[in-house]
Amino acid sequence: MANLVVTMTGLQLMLDDLRTHYFNAACLLHLFKNAKTPAIGDNLGMYQECDFPGYAPVAIHSWGTAHDSGSQSSETDHPPVTFTCNGTTVPNTIYGYYVTDGSSNLLWAQADPNPFYINTAGQTYTVTGQFLLADLP
Repeated sequence: MANLVVTMTGLQLMLDDLRTHYFNAACLLHLFKNAKTPAIGDNLGMYQECDFPGYAPVAIHSWGTAHDSGSQSSETDHPPVTFTCNGTTVPNTIYGYYVTDGSSNLLWAQADPNPFYINTAGQTYTVTGQFLLADLP
C-alpha cells in the first residue's frame, strides 16, 4: 500500500484546528531544571519545575495562524515569553521548557541545547513558542 500524504493545506487546517480549539485554551508553559532529554513516553513526573524567585508558569494562548514553513511542514508561532528572576535565594539551571493543558497533561517539551544558569535578580530567560506539523516522506 502506498504512503498516506497530507497536503500543505491539510497540515495548515489541522494545525489551525489544534490552535483554535486546544492550544488557545488552558495551556501553560513551564521551565524545567533537571537535565532531561524529552522523549515520546515522558510523563509530567519526569520534569522538575523551576523554582527560582519570580518564576511561575505562564498561560500561552496567542498562537498565530498556521503557515507553510517549508520542508513539508506547517507552523504556528507564539510570541516570546520571558521569565525574570527577582531574587538570589534559589538558583536554577534551566534545561528547557514543557507545556501542559488545563488537566495537567504533559503535551510537549523541548530541551535547550545551551542550559542557562539563573541566580541573580534581573536575569531573564525567553521561550519563543513554535509548533510544527509535518508530513514525512
